[in-house]
Amino acid sequence: NPEPEGHNGGGDPAWETLSVAVRGCPTWLDAFFGLLDDPHFRDATRVEILKSLHGHAEHLLRYTGYANNWLIVESRLLFVLGVIFPEFRRASAWLETGRERLTRELERQVWPDGADWELSPGYHMMACSGFLVPFELARLNAIRLPDSFSSRLTATFDYVAGLSRPDGTLPSVNDSGGWRKRAGRSYLALGAEQFARPELTASPEGPYAGRSRAFPDAGIYVLASGTGSDALWSFLDGGPPGASHCHDDALQLEFFAYGRPFIVDPGITGYLSDAWTDYYRRTHAHNTVLVNGVGQTWAHMGLDSRTRSARGRVQAVFGDRMDWVRATYDQPYDGQPEGLSHTRALLFVRGRYWVVFDEVKGAAAREMEARFQFVPMRLTLDRRRRVFRTLRQSLANLELWPLAPAGRLKLSVATGETAPVGGWVSDGEDQPAPQARIRLTGDVPGEPLRLVTVVYPFSQGVNSGMHARLRRSRVDEAVVEVELRRASGAPDRITYAWSDGRIARNGEPSDWADGRL
Repeated sequence: NPEPEGHNGGGDPAWETLSVAVRGCPTWLDAFFGLLDDPHFRDATRVEILKSLHGHAEHLLRYTGYANNWLIVESRLLFVLGVIFPEFRRASAWLETGRERLTRELERQVWPDGADWELSPGYHMMACSGFLVPFELARLNAIRLPDSFSSRLTATFDYVAGLSRPDGTLPSVNDSGGWRKRAGRSYLALGAEQFARPELTASPEGPYAGRSRAFPDAGIYVLASGTGSDALWSFLDGGPPGASHCHDDALQLEFFAYGRPFIVDPGITGYLSDAWTDYYRRTHAHNTVLVNGVGQTWAHMGLDSRTRSARGRVQAVFGDRMDWVRATYDQPYDGQPEGLSHTRALLFVRGRYWVVFDEVKGAAAREMEARFQFVPMRLTLDRRRRVFRTLRQSLANLELWPLAPAGRLKLSVATGETAPVGGWVSDGEDQPAPQARIRLTGDVPGEPLRLVTVVYPFSQGVNSGMHARLRRSRVDEAVVEVELRRASGAPDRITYAWSDGRIARNGEPSDWADGRL
């Protein structure tokens, strides 16, 4: 299967630049050096392999693939071949080209907070692994790399650790496979070894176990407390969709409690052109909000818009008793007039529960629908009390309490729908799973649509024993107050200012500062 002459293979996967790059390093090189001293490995075979590796390097000098993870792994092979085969006359050209490209792409594709700009955990680890072997070879062979190379690469491990759930799995943001398919353990082990950082593998969340954390360029904020079976964990994605492999999922949420993911990004099963792939990439599949029945269109905008850092555009405060984060999506909705926006705030009362505050504004806003995609489990709708509740016998459960200051609420559960597709998650294959839908229709056109959702986990029993209600319910009021009451003990009262997001619990305000981490 020789290298094509005068062209890049015409789309043939055998000589597609990504295929060339990933078979060369590590597969072919591992095989070549693993067999080097084997008596059955003939000199003629060695020469043929070396000639082909030369052809691989020259092919990657002439042609480049997509300017994302492809270019990183292509440049890795050029650099590696240039270092380990100095006998080739062209070795220095391969090395220099690989070094220049890798240095440029690390600065361009990886933000200072460590997130790869595709914002997909699976592709993050694949792309950032492309820098590791060159980094190690440069150190072993006294090849100079910029000082920033090490610090930026180190941050990629902090990002994976910080995004990890308490069970070590990663959210399936964008094109990342199934909802529990990927874990960061192998990648974190590389970082622990390469940079002498044992804390990266000290727990499933690395150094972040039980702590909230912020990744301001990616716009991803994890609110967490507790470890082991007591761990509560959530995240809000307030950042851009990403360079590629992206979904229309701005302001989506996830919730993990007492050893189990409950509400998740549904992931994606594959890249076939079918109704399921289309569904997984649309707003309709994610834990965010539809406006007037339609979703976002941000993932279809230009590269600059999709990869603009969220730094400085998300409010967040981490405190001793509560954490919160607040962000706004103000890009287009499919087929809707300009001027619509969705602002979402997530409050975490540490070790206890969450409250989600959603506000949709704009003259054309008539209806909003918040969706919460559960993993495969039984989800019931208690219509008398108007609460969604999981039903897992002798295991932890979770309740959703939707509350609206004004307008008309319609609650429903969708599981395994096919026309259109709805209520599915990916776990290597498509699985039906319940999706809670909370539809709010406004009373007066043009007035803000406002929804409060209490997310209440409990470790035992068939219900939480909690009741949630709004104490102030007029839509024109600037502040909403939520009361959470149990049979015993004093109630919790949360106040939230719609205008600027200020939050107080039982009269104790959050540590506001400037509202930005």
